[in-house]
Amino acid sequence: MIKRLKRIINKLKSIKLIKTKEQKDNNAKFCYDIAKINFALFIIGPITKPEEFNFLIVIWGFVVTIIFYIFGNLIDRKKFES
Repeated sequence: MIKRLKRIINKLKSIKLIKTKEQKDNNAKFCYDIAKINFALFIIGPITKPEEFNFLIVIWGFVVTIIFYIFGNLIDRKKFES
């Protein structure tokens, strides 16, 4: 069972998801855009409606925004290998 899992993991490591520089740039832009949309919906949105303010939603929105920003940053930093 463990050997089978190791084979599957090795196969997954060898798959290249990003094949061109344009794909890399588009994936990074996508992550940045999702981070911006998330920021607007879950951080700015509740602040503009103080009567419906929920601190947990703001915290959750902040965490998810940071995660997508980090994903975009990691994709953007990655050197493209053809």
